[in-house]
Amino acid sequence: KTIRMDRSISTYCIEQVFNGLGSVEESQRMAMLHTVVDACPIWHVDEARTAVPILLNLLQAEVTGAKDSEEVAGAKSLDWPLVEALLTGLYNCATLSPGVLNHVAGTKIVTGQPRDVFTGDSAPLWEAYVALMEVIQTSATVYGKSLSEAEKALNATELPEDETEKLAAKEVLKEKRKTVIAAKQQTHNIGTLTALLKAKTPKLHQSFNVSWRRSQQNSDKPKGGQGPANGNKTNGGGKKRPADSAPNGNNKNQKKSKGKQGNQGGKGK
Repeated sequence: KTIRMDRSISTYCIEQVFNGLGSVEESQRMAMLHTVVDACPIWHVDEARTAVPILLNLLQAEVTGAKDSEEVAGAKSLDWPLVEALLTGLYNCATLSPGVLNHVAGTKIVTGQPRDVFTGDSAPLWEAYVALMEVIQTSATVYGKSLSEAEKALNATELPEDETEKLAAKEVLKEKRKTVIAAKQQTHNIGTLTALLKAKTPKLHQSFNVSWRRSQQNSDKPKGGQGPANGNKTNGGGKKRPADSAPNGNNKNQKKSKGKQGNQGGKGK
């Protein structure tokens, strides 16, 4: 049975973090948003249904308020960590309650056909929804290209000859590369999420690694080849099971065989 979060907690998250995002202290905003978004998959369907239009409104507000890109017409200079988090929350909630996109996008999730419960033409709803996803996707593509150029420039950076200065320069480059790689991961995820969400029949239940979880996953990898993460069976203490103690009964048979041989030897004396 799937464990679900207490509804009072998820409701509080919606009210205080999603609805009240603008009033959350800036230094804590992204950490709180990441925590809530990561918890979305264990929410109840009703809370997921409530959150989807709120998250879409937050995305729309970010796109509307963002500056136009100088490189490509139609692209925007967005707050990429915020957009990645909001899209991830939207995707997680839509996966729990696919039908909710019917109300914001004007399509049937299963068939991809226009909904027939709306009064009048629902096409404008779908067009506005796709337009939002496409602006975000285009903007992420443009930003991703500029990040690739920045990465090339970093790789081509010449280091000073003095050893002390060289070490310091290497550390600076290392940190800059980390920043660029994290930003590239964000734009890649944003491109993936918008493509999945704007499909005529949105493609849900896909797995992907969000940028803020990458470092945590890397630090959680088992060291020394121990633990179940690398496919080795464990005996509960984190150690590999000895090769001759396979759980198929062969070890027992070997012991029985040795016992018989011992008894036979005793009789022969």
